[in-house]
Amino acid sequence: LLSNKPSIIAVTETWAVSDNDSLPIPGYASILKARKGKTGGVGLYLQDQLDLKYKLRPDLSVDDQAESLFIQLTNNKQKSIIIGVIYRPPDADVEKFNDNLEQVLKTVTKEHRPCYLMGDYNINLLKQDKHLPTRHFLDTLLAYGFYPLINKPTRITTESVTFIDNILTNVHDLNSKSGLWIVDISDHLPIFTIISERTTNS
Repeated sequence: LLSNKPSIIAVTETWAVSDNDSLPIPGYASILKARKGKTGGVGLYLQDQLDLKYKLRPDLSVDDQAESLFIQLTNNKQKSIIIGVIYRPPDADVEKFNDNLEQVLKTVTKEHRPCYLMGDYNINLLKQDKHLPTRHFLDTLLAYGFYPLINKPTRITTESVTFIDNILTNVHDLNSKSGLWIVDISDHLPIFTIISERTTNS
């Protein structure tokens, strides 16, 4: 449906049986991480024709309270970028997740790397003024120079509206564009960000 294909697609709740499972998207190479013992899992898809080079970053894992997969894109002409996909189950402890996430943010900040964290956090930002752990989640991000690129609810039903999916980054570029894709292909609205050439060449 898209005239311009995304360079990278992040997916949560893949239902992958193993890390070597085959869940193909035509034109993309997949990196999967299955959920151990349960259905779930996360994945990243890299567009084939871009021939993106990467290395896995398991040291950035937040798997104690969530499912996560991190890679570091490498390119001789550009600064390495950290890409992560995170799924926090609704029953996971938010404060413990915040503590784990802070360790990731601390490491990335020490390395001075641009970073994009995509996923379903199951932390409803619409309640940040009423729910202290949600407020701590935002405060932790802001303390390390990260901010959310999405600013509208991402899951809408006849009974509720929640704002639980986001792309978090430490790249402050007014030329990037982010938003929701209004299409009925999942129970959450897909989210996206388009990075400007100035950002990718810095």
